[in-house]
Amino acid sequence: MYRYYDIDFKNSKNTYFGYLEKNGIILFIFMQKEGDLETNTNEILVNFIVTEFLEKQEFSSKFLKNLIIRTNDLFNEKKTCELGLKFLSSSIMLVLSNKSKYLIASSGNIQASVFDKDEKLKLRTRLDNIAYELYENKEITFDMIAENKYRKEVTNCLGGLKQLAINMTGELELELMDTILIEGINSWDNTNKEIDFAKIKIKKIEKKEKGRKNSFLIIGIIILFSIFTLFILNNKRIKVYEDKINEVKENIKIYEKNKVYKNIGTMLLELENIYKDLYKAKAIYIPRKLEIEYVKDTEYIKRVREDIITYNEIEKEISQSKLDIKNNEYIVAYNKLDKIKNNKLKYKLDTINTLIIESNDLQKAYNNLEKIDDLLENEKYEDLKLLLSDTKKIYMKYKRADLINTFLEPVYEKMNDKIESLKAIIEKTIESYKTMENKNLALVKLDDAFNLAKRVGDNDLLDRIENDRKLLDSEIKNLKEEIEVLKLEAKQYMNEKKYRVSLEAFLEVNKKLKKLDLISEINENNKTIRKIKELIRKEKKPTIIKNKKNEVEGEIIKSIYLSIEKGDEYISNNEFKNAYEEYKRALDLSNKVKIPNITIKKLKDKMKYSYEKINSAWW
Repeated sequence: MYRYYDIDFKNSKNTYFGYLEKNGIILFIFMQKEGDLETNTNEILVNFIVTEFLEKQEFSSKFLKNLIIRTNDLFNEKKTCELGLKFLSSSIMLVLSNKSKYLIASSGNIQASVFDKDEKLKLRTRLDNIAYELYENKEITFDMIAENKYRKEVTNCLGGLKQLAINMTGELELELMDTILIEGINSWDNTNKEIDFAKIKIKKIEKKEKGRKNSFLIIGIIILFSIFTLFILNNKRIKVYEDKINEVKENIKIYEKNKVYKNIGTMLLELENIYKDLYKAKAIYIPRKLEIEYVKDTEYIKRVREDIITYNEIEKEISQSKLDIKNNEYIVAYNKLDKIKNNKLKYKLDTINTLIIESNDLQKAYNNLEKIDDLLENEKYEDLKLLLSDTKKIYMKYKRADLINTFLEPVYEKMNDKIESLKAIIEKTIESYKTMENKNLALVKLDDAFNLAKRVGDNDLLDRIENDRKLLDSEIKNLKEEIEVLKLEAKQYMNEKKYRVSLEAFLEVNKKLKKLDLISEINENNKTIRKIKELIRKEKKPTIIKNKKNEVEGEIIKSIYLSIEKGDEYISNNEFKNAYEEYKRALDLSNKVKIPNITIKKLKDKMKYSYEKINSAWW
């Protein structure tokens, strides 16, 4: 057959292309499964067509049409028996040739185009889809079919809901260097035409009239030269068988090279039938060379059949592994794939490795679920968010929205509810520390809030708390500085024997120490306070005028420090106008009594700060 045709083709999982010859008639078969259902129905239909052709060969439109009708009947019968195939359908194209003429018959979404040696289009068969009907109605151009969304909406095919219609071309003359291009609908999506196509180029044409003359000549020679003719005829018959054998073996090698094992079984059956016909034929002798070839081919057929068994096992394991992955049985799937990843045929290694990676990734995601539960229970939300994100990426990579909804979404809901509850506690803690007199205790509250925010993983909350912490640290620092200043003043008054003023200062120091919860320093101050009180009692009574003067000075000093304290309180509450008025009152009073310079300087700095805040546009 290769003397007459050059053949190139590329199948996908949804298509089948094959060809066979018997008694000078060649049948090309192109089948295309419609839909995503994985099934071996196309193989059964192809085997049926091959069997029918091997039993009877006839070059006629009637034979070709009846072959498609009987195939459709078998398909519908199979669908009736198997409910899972209810919505399955297939497209078919058959090309029948007697090496001088050819016929094309089709039903479904497969198109044949015939080009001459200059690649000029001579013939194009009809497509059975809605897009082609739009083209026929001149609603779109032919070139627009490939981009039309209805190009895969089949209107007529094997196993369809409507009555089967068959597109026939009638008898066509074969022309040298013509090319018959058969294209499945998926080939239209690929500009390089790399899948779902078959290309048949005409290399030689057999002239039938000359064949008949040769036949008459042979008959005459047989009559006149019986012995010599029988010898010559035997050689020719042997040559015919040898050509058929070599052609079938070449086909098998092409299928082996392309790893299309599902088609090889038909070819092996044809090879065996050729050898059976050879040994049944009445020949003078079978050459020794051919007998040796038969022995070798018998071993070859045995070996290839073993490869086919391996192929079927691999296909079965791949299909079952896909089902296992779908049912979340990832380890089971991995074990099956691991057994076939180094198969001797090197068949579908890319598919197997891809499925191994998928099963490993999904198993990793499954293992993450237990860790996710532990992190949720222990309220480690920052780590939980990262692990949830990694797991979700795996599920999204393999389009497992079902697993996201089943396993991850409930965790997200629980986590968000718990985080919101914690945020409410944090907000309450932040608010409570502002009203606390004890600044050290307020600092502890802020630390608690910071630790909770860290568990939640909320950066905005962490920033807020950090800023509040800086403000509180600054307030504590200022308070400590004020305490040191007051201590110095108190000691100075005590050295000057102004015991009552010194007493007021030490009492003020204790108030501020109480805000810092410095109990030991308060106790130490209390010893000094008791000592001052004792000195006041032992002090000789001064003149009435001096007493009154000291008493007035003491009240003024007390009022100054009271105003400063009120001003600080207003500052902490952001009431800068009130703070400024208190500081001004204290400064005015300081002109009437003797106040340490360092206190006056501090007082002026606070007045300046509150004044700037009053006049700031931000406030």
